[in-house]
Amino acid sequence: MCYAPFGIDDMAIDHPLGESYALLSQMLPVIAELQGEGRTAGLLQQANHEQWVTRLGGYYLRAKTRHPLERERVPGGALILAVGADEFVLAGRGVDVQFSTVPSAQPDVEFLWLETGTYVDGEWVSGRRLNGDETAHGSTVRLGDDLTVCRVRLNGAVVPIRHLGRW
Repeated sequence: MCYAPFGIDDMAIDHPLGESYALLSQMLPVIAELQGEGRTAGLLQQANHEQWVTRLGGYYLRAKTRHPLERERVPGGALILAVGADEFVLAGRGVDVQFSTVPSAQPDVEFLWLETGTYVDGEWVSGRRLNGDETAHGSTVRLGDDLTVCRVRLNGAVVPIRHLGRW
């Protein structure tokens, strides 16, 4: 943990950083358990850095910010945790994330389920299950403009069915 931010003591109480710290404090037991095991990834939108490909939990994650970086908008970013086999927690805002088994441009993994929720004292508290347009039909975790926490269970690789020699 040992992170010491500098110059935040003059921020307004309702600043988005305070909301992020409050969420991180609730997630701390899970983060501490996974830290140092290669099961966490963090993304933060910066000038000329709005897309990422990272490998985590046996999958490639393709992430892209939902909006260009603007002075008055909170930058997009996410904390991604591989909490189990084929299961991830994503916390953040302004980022879309897709999963694949190869570092390609197209996702080849579907979700078994995706739910929003939060953490209370280190324990996951389910919110609502998302589907259809809310998940791009089971292929994209969408972290909107507000701080969002999602838990997703993947179904593994989706193999296209060949029909009469065509895809």
